[in-house]
Order: sequence, then structure tokens, then C-alpha cells
Amino acid sequence: MALDLNRLLAKAFHAAEVTNATESLQQASRKYLELFKADGMGFEAAPPAAPDEEWARERLLRPLVYYFESSGRTFPDCRGAYVALFVGSTLHAIAVDQVIAWAGTDLGISAEQLHELYGTHEAETALR
Repeated sequence: MALDLNRLLAKAFHAAEVTNATESLQQASRKYLELFKADGMGFEAAPPAAPDEEWARERLLRPLVYYFESSGRTFPDCRGAYVALFVGSTLHAIAVDQVIAWAGTDLGISAEQLHELYGTHEAETALR
């Protein structure tokens, strides 16, 4: 069944039509800096025409959690990072913590569950 992304897209701190992807990502990063007073690194994703929950879990959340944990960012807030979601010809830039909140409300997956399912678990392994 198709997943309605409108509630996720509504959380965007920046949305703009894309004519040049590199320029659009730079604009989103500048907006992130302006709003959050920190440099913002984008994690790029593009949903299929009819995204479903499997896409959200396996193609958005799994790589998102793994990437940010493996790069040493504190999960789930991942300060200094946003998801650059290309939907049609529009780039929607959404802070990672907002994507995680959406996963909780719309998919019923808590931040703890995301960490357990998709995290690197490197910190736990190092402590053993």
C-alpha cells in the first residue's frame, strides 16, 4: 500500500524546485545554517512514484540510521544533518530528528527501535 509522505514533507525547513541538484543542496545547507546556527550535511534520498512502508524502512530509515551512526553522530538527534528528499522536481530538506519523529508517529517505529534494527552497535561492541 502506498505511503502518504505529506506529513513528512510538511516538516521541511526548506523546499524548492530543483533546476540544479548541487545548487539546491547548497541552498538547503545555507538555510540549515541560517536556522540552526550550524553547518548542515544532507543525506540524499528519492522516493519512488508510489512509496510504501518497505521503502521508508529499507531505503530511507535503514541507510539513514546506519550512515549517521557510522559517521559518529549522536542518534537520534543527528545535529548538523538533514534529509534532502527529492520528490518530483522539488527538494524537501528535513532535519533528521523530524524524520525520526515522523517514523514514530506514521510508521510506529521509535528511535530506540530504529537504533536496534538498523544501528551499527559499534559503541556497544566497543564496551564489551
